[in-house]
Amino acid sequence: MPNRREFILTSTTFGVSALATPAISASHSSSRFDVDALRDDLEKVLGAFSAPGMAVVACSGEDIVFREGFGFRDVTRNEPFTPETVMLVASTTKSYTAGLVGGLVDDGIVSWDTPVREYFPDFQMMDPSATRDMTLTDMMCHRSGLPYHENLLAHGVARELPDDGRDFRRHLLDRLQHFAPSHSFRNHFQYQDIIYTSAGAILEAATGEFFEDLMQERLLDRLGVKATFVRAEATATGRLAKGYGLVDGQIKEIEFCDTRYFAPTAGLYMTADEMIKWIKCHLANGRAGDDQVISEESISWIRRSHMPAEVFRPLVGGALYNYGLGLAQSMFMGHLTFDHGGSFNGARTSIAFVPDTGLGVAVLMNMNLTNGVIATHQVVLAHLLGEPDTDRIIAHFLALDQARTEGEAAAEAAFEAGRNSANQPRLPFDAYEGTYHHPGYGTFVVKRQGDALLQTFDGRSFPLEPYDGETFETKYQSTENHLHHMTMTFESGTDDRVDGVRVPIVPGIAPPKFAKQRDS
Repeated sequence: MPNRREFILTSTTFGVSALATPAISASHSSSRFDVDALRDDLEKVLGAFSAPGMAVVACSGEDIVFREGFGFRDVTRNEPFTPETVMLVASTTKSYTAGLVGGLVDDGIVSWDTPVREYFPDFQMMDPSATRDMTLTDMMCHRSGLPYHENLLAHGVARELPDDGRDFRRHLLDRLQHFAPSHSFRNHFQYQDIIYTSAGAILEAATGEFFEDLMQERLLDRLGVKATFVRAEATATGRLAKGYGLVDGQIKEIEFCDTRYFAPTAGLYMTADEMIKWIKCHLANGRAGDDQVISEESISWIRRSHMPAEVFRPLVGGALYNYGLGLAQSMFMGHLTFDHGGSFNGARTSIAFVPDTGLGVAVLMNMNLTNGVIATHQVVLAHLLGEPDTDRIIAHFLALDQARTEGEAAAEAAFEAGRNSANQPRLPFDAYEGTYHHPGYGTFVVKRQGDALLQTFDGRSFPLEPYDGETFETKYQSTENHLHHMTMTFESGTDDRVDGVRVPIVPGIAPPKFAKQRDS
C-alpha cells in the first residue's frame, strides 16, 4: 500500500547520533510498525472512550518514533491537543518522586531502608511497628497499612492553592498518628496518596529544602525537563488542557483540582514531549545524555517488585501486577513492562516502557475517569512490538469502565435502600449545631439554616438531611468531579447533649469520632 509508511526501530531511526540503550534486545531492534495504522487505531481509541483529546509520544531507546496529537485540549475554542500541550500529570508524578529519592540515596543524603524517624524524630503512626520501622521504601510502595483517603485530597477542587504546600505537608506528618490502619504494616498493598505525600515531607525534613526545589534541581533540570507545580504557571503557557467528564450523560468541561499541597504524589504539570525524557532515562538505566542522573543500583531498586498489588489487574496480557516505587510491574505480550498512571479531575496520564526492547510511550488525555489512557499506551506498545491487538485492548478497557459505572450504580442503590425516613431524629435541629473536630481529619461545622441543617468541611458546604434516626446524609467532594454520599451519625451523652459525630470518612476502618467543641 503506497500510502502507508513503515518505520524500522533502530538507534538511528531519524539519523540521530545517540548512545544505544543497553536494554534493547537484538530480537526487537528491527521490529517494524505501520505509522498510519497506529494513527488510525489511536483515533479509534479516542472515539471508543469519548475522549476530547490526547497526545502520544513513543520512543525506541533515544529515538522518538511516534509523536502525535489527537482531538482538542479546548473543545469550545477548537484548540488542538498536541505533544506540546501542558497538563497535570497527576499520580504519574510518583515516578518522578521515586527518581528524586534515588538521586538523594546516591548522594548519601537519605537511605531506602533507614526508618524515617531518623530524619523526622517526631514521626508517629497509630501502629507502633509502623512508627518504629517505616522507611521511604515502605511509604512509596504503599504498604503502610492505611487505606486510601480520597476525601482529604480535594483541597484544590475549583480553587488555586496558596504557596504553603511545605507547611501543609509538615502538618500532615503530625496528623498521621491519628489515622487508623485497615491492615497491619507491610502486610497489604493499599494505594495511598497521603503517605506518598508524607515521603516528600520526609525529604524536606532531611534536607531542609522545599520538595519542589529538590525536584527541579536534582531531577528535572538534569533530565532537561520543563515542568511546574504551580497551576498559574501552567495556565500562563497558554497551552494548558481543559479537563472534561461525563456530566448528566454528556461530555462537559469540569472543574480543575489544584494539587500543590500534594506535590510529591500528584503535582507536576508537563507535556508528553517532556514526559518521554524520563522514560528515556529509565531505558538508559539512569542516564540522560552523558549524565548518570540516577545510579543503576537505584534504578534497579525503584523498579524492583516491592509489593504484590493483586487488587489491580487492569492490563491485557498477563496477571502479574506488582508495585515497585512509583512504578508498577506487569507482563504485556510476554515482556516485563513498567508503567504508572495518573488521574485527577479531567486529567488522565500514563507512562509505560519495556526495557528488554527499549520501547516506551507517554500519554496525556483530558477525559475524567477513563481507562482509555491505559488502552492507548497498550495499543501503542502492541504496534511497536509488531503485534497490533487494538480491538481486544479497547474491549477489555471498555469493560472495566462499564464495571466501574455499574459499581457506582450499585452503591447508589445500596445507599437508597438503607434510608429509613420513618425513623426521624429525636432531637431538635438546634441540638446538632456546632463545631466538630478530629485531630487527623480536621473540622466540620454544622449550622441551622432556616428549617434545614448545613455542614461545612474544607470550605465546602452541603445540606445535612435526615437518613435514619440520628444518622444524617450529606455529600463530600471527590478529586474526580464527583459528589459522593456520606453519612454523619450524631452521639449524645446521658443528658441528651450531642457530644460528637461519627463519620465513615474512609472505607475499611471504623468511623472516626469528631468531638463537639465545648463552646459550641
